[in-house]
Amino acid sequence: MRLILVRHGAVAPPRPQVFYGGTEVPLSEAGRAEAAAAAAALQDWPLDAVVSSPLSRARYGAERIAENRGLAGAPDLAEAFREIDRGRWLGLTKDEIRERWPGDLEAHARDPRGWRGHAGESLEDLRLRVLQGRSELEARWPGRAVAVVAHLYPIRALAAEASGLGLEAWEEMKIPTGSITLLERGRSGWRVEVLGWKPEAEKVLPRFSTEFSTDLSTKAPD
Repeated sequence: MRLILVRHGAVAPPRPQVFYGGTEVPLSEAGRAEAAAAAAALQDWPLDAVVSSPLSRARYGAERIAENRGLAGAPDLAEAFREIDRGRWLGLTKDEIRERWPGDLEAHARDPRGWRGHAGESLEDLRLRVLQGRSELEARWPGRAVAVVAHLYPIRALAAEASGLGLEAWEEMKIPTGSITLLERGRSGWRVEVLGWKPEAEKVLPRFSTEFSTDLSTKAPD
């Protein structure tokens, strides 16, 4: 199976540097352009399905990818790929969180895997949710190619799992808005073929075959 993970385009948050997580935030003009560029980069890739987080900033990109592909009902909306729930931190900056709930940020930093004192999700909650979503995709489209338009933390979770990396590596993963991450499942399990590639307008995904490999790299010959 092949998963083409696309991070939604840049957003226009109501205030800069706030936690907005799994809530609705509109795309900026630049974000819509990034979504169009990602869709153009994938235009020649065969896809059996397009799946999206239910949030509008992801749906916009998924609709661009699905356009003119003849995929009935696309995009398919999946709660599993919604961005992480930030609980009572939503809409606040780090300084505001420190003022209202002293110790929250420090507690989260000490135990990012399990802490959910903000009444939202821990990173482990998110990881399990996203992996369940991946399992559902595998069951529904076994051996097929599926594009998933999602958010920073769900994509980090999937890429880290495919790379055999723990939570400590998540923050090191560079997944820009509008970028493409390619995962493929071979005989030995999931692996990352492309991580956070940022396309330019009208550029196709470079140097990678559109055919499935068995358990080898999908890089095309130079």
